[in-house]
Amino acid sequence: MASSQSTPVPPVSGQSLSRHPSGGYYVFLILYLVLMSAFGSFVNDMYIPSLPEMVRSFHTDTSTVQLGLTFGMLGLAIGELFLGPLSDKYGRKPILVIALIVFCVGAVCSIWSKTIHEFIWWRLVQGFGASGGYFLARTIPADLYQGRALAKVMALVGAINGFAPASAPVLGGLMAKAVGWRGIFWTLAGFSVLLLILSPALKESLPKSKRESVKLKQAFGNFGVLIKNNKFVSSH
Repeated sequence: MASSQSTPVPPVSGQSLSRHPSGGYYVFLILYLVLMSAFGSFVNDMYIPSLPEMVRSFHTDTSTVQLGLTFGMLGLAIGELFLGPLSDKYGRKPILVIALIVFCVGAVCSIWSKTIHEFIWWRLVQGFGASGGYFLARTIPADLYQGRALAKVMALVGAINGFAPASAPVLGGLMAKAVGWRGIFWTLAGFSVLLLILSPALKESLPKSKRESVKLKQAFGNFGVLIKNNKFVSSH
């Protein structure tokens, strides 16, 4: 006589995980990921058209003002190195919220910078904060999906967000004429505030059972091992 219990069917490779978002939350998640990803592009590209105005405002030269772009990119790189392990240990959402707050503080403080050097250092802070949204926009989908489902989400986010790098300088150019470079950074600060306002609706994508249990000292120590590896360094 056949058993009355049904045999559990294993998940098919390429399907999304059982905890994957669906329905209305799926739409919200995609839109939020798009905003997070676009945020990284806007941080640098949006204020490029206002560089000549900033040269006059700070009474300096073009090459010095351009250091703001360099330090912004440097902040992005440093932020990913530090915030990545932290998000693996403490979860994606709290790290995202902290990163957005850091960016907002950096953006507002840069507006009130009295010297170009002060502005440049606040740009480093902005880059550090913006890195949270930039890399988590790619990490969160990997927490929730795998295989074809992950490729579909990333392709959808990438397709929509493909306009960000192209539109940011154009939008920045229009704003530079209308509200000046300070207005652009007020807009960027507002962008981070918008993401913060929407963040309570964002569900944590990395459950505690899947978080890294290693100590942060050990996690960061792995960077030193990689740097000392000649093959790794030469390949990058």
